[in-house]
Amino acid sequence: MKTLVKTLKLTLISIGVLAILTLLFFGYSDIPLDELKPKYAQSTSEFLALDGMEVHYRDEGPSEQNIPIVLIHG
Repeated sequence: MKTLVKTLKLTLISIGVLAILTLLFFGYSDIPLDELKPKYAQSTSEFLALDGMEVHYRDEGPSEQNIPIVLIHG
């Protein structure tokens, strides 16, 4: 019974340490807008202030076409 409890404790501690290390190495972090603009903004790029954020969009193609296609990625 003692070895089962020790094994269970060691397993739980190992899972906890692995979860913490995973978060440290692969955790989410925002990239500042100033770094993203030179990389992704092109001559057709425009920015719109919306709810405190700058939204990047592109308006491309001939203006005489009257059927717009909106592509949003998430």
